[in-house]
Amino acid sequence: IQKYEATGDGCAAMSYACAETTTQSAYKARNEKGLHNAAVNNPVNFQRNHIKKRIARMDTFSTHAFDAFKPTANCGPAVRLTSSFPQRTGALWYARRLNVREGFESTMLLRTSNPSQDCGLMDNVFVSCESRGGDGFAFVIQEDRHDVLGREGAGLAHEGVNNSLAVELDTHYNPELVEPYENHVAIHSHGWRHTNSAHHRTAFGSSVRIPNQATVSSGKEPRVLRILYDPVFDPNLLQRDAFSVTSHTASFFTGGDFEHGLGTLSVFVDDLSMPVVITPLDLDSLLRLHHGRAWVGITSSTGRQVWQTHDILAWNFTALRKDPSSVRPPVVEDGYSAPQCRSSAACERH
Repeated sequence: IQKYEATGDGCAAMSYACAETTTQSAYKARNEKGLHNAAVNNPVNFQRNHIKKRIARMDTFSTHAFDAFKPTANCGPAVRLTSSFPQRTGALWYARRLNVREGFESTMLLRTSNPSQDCGLMDNVFVSCESRGGDGFAFVIQEDRHDVLGREGAGLAHEGVNNSLAVELDTHYNPELVEPYENHVAIHSHGWRHTNSAHHRTAFGSSVRIPNQATVSSGKEPRVLRILYDPVFDPNLLQRDAFSVTSHTASFFTGGDFEHGLGTLSVFVDDLSMPVVITPLDLDSLLRLHHGRAWVGITSSTGRQVWQTHDILAWNFTALRKDPSSVRPPVVEDGYSAPQCRSSAACERH
């Protein structure tokens, strides 16, 4: 049980308690009829799973309830995207469009907890159980709808969103999507013409260089994810180990999509001074923005076989207000440089 103080709008401070449990016995809360069932996290018969969480004023809990609670993870003031159930999706969108064309920096504190278990079976007895949750978080920029929600599971609730870009912090390995093994960071976009996909054929870059990988889905500590978009390309970044260009990225260059110039998107995990991925792109050309603005948010999902709780503990977004680069890349048609386009369609990727 975690106790914390809350204040706001001139009201006096009040004591709250937050408890998330997998109790072995039922418990009772004051002013509520009957007993609450014991919480269960069963990897085999997940239809019967029910993880209990309660945030309330201290005086609403009975003494018996405090004795019965056996917390499995810290919980408290947070936005919960998914509970620890199979096939769940969740999204948090900022209440208005944010300026992304002129650059931005966004930092978020993310926590996973109560992961599902994968157990081997020998003589009808579970052995060698591993706690490995899924599927992770995604920081998303989109001009689809203010309340859009993508696909569950490996889609991280961003797959299927139109006119979008997603930065994944993925905690589960999906070989069918050609993902790097286990925990990784990836940048996905299909541009403004198509819906986004979690398949790595739409990845601008990815990395498994995540500090303390084993704890990403264990709930032992929250992770800090920092996204930095600079609309002006810095040639010095070409020498960084984290700099990444994929064949998918190249298709936007050869198709002449980045018509307004070029910038860089950098992703940091825990170490906010050392990026794990840097990729070149131009948001203003990649997406069809609304006067340089777009809906910005964080999404998450769980799968059919693996699941976990996904919480946002803190989120900050700062617009850089930096003039985008006006240097346009050279025109390329059919693999060859050209002084100009034959037509507007000839310089676009289809």
